[in-house]
Amino acid sequence: MTIDPLVTERLILRHPLDAADGTVLRQAGTEALALEFTRIFADPEESRYMHFVPYPYSRKDADGFVNFLEQRADYPGQVELGLYLKSEPERVVGMVSLESIDDSARSAELGYWLRRESWGLGLMSEAASALVAWGFRTLELQRLEAWVSGGNERSLGTLRGLGFRDEGVLRRAAMVKGVLRDRIVLGLLREEWEAKAQA
Repeated sequence: MTIDPLVTERLILRHPLDAADGTVLRQAGTEALALEFTRIFADPEESRYMHFVPYPYSRKDADGFVNFLEQRADYPGQVELGLYLKSEPERVVGMVSLESIDDSARSAELGYWLRRESWGLGLMSEAASALVAWGFRTLELQRLEAWVSGGNERSLGTLRGLGFRDEGVLRRAAMVKGVLRDRIVLGLLREEWEAKAQA
């Protein structure tokens, strides 16, 4: 699903295949994006808790990810947004998404990642908060959920700070970089989000 960019205090959230001027990236632009993803995920810490990102991460993996983004741009069950600092509007620093959007249950899954040099600055909280608000307001969602690999305390802190509540643990449910990890399920209901927003 393609949406208009979301703008926060420090960030512009837009589809990663859209240029800063709103045009769609051409061949050279998608190649540059694939190179950027290759650089980001060359760092093993970047994807330590991400089961869907292989390591080592190759240019072929990055090309596949860019192709996935191209194919899913108009898919109604998913929103993928790149994070761009207003001061560097052409350089992706992470992504945030709503996936598995279910129109009947009015629910979706929140996902995200942030390049390591941007950790600890509150950027993901800022970006995720904007997309969560968009999901509840625009899509009229009733529930958001997120799944976190056991040990990823930084991500758990981000979600809890947004008001997500722990709902359960699937023990040893995911193989992540050769390690069997728990999957922690967190959820946020619309009325909980509204109460936090009004507080």
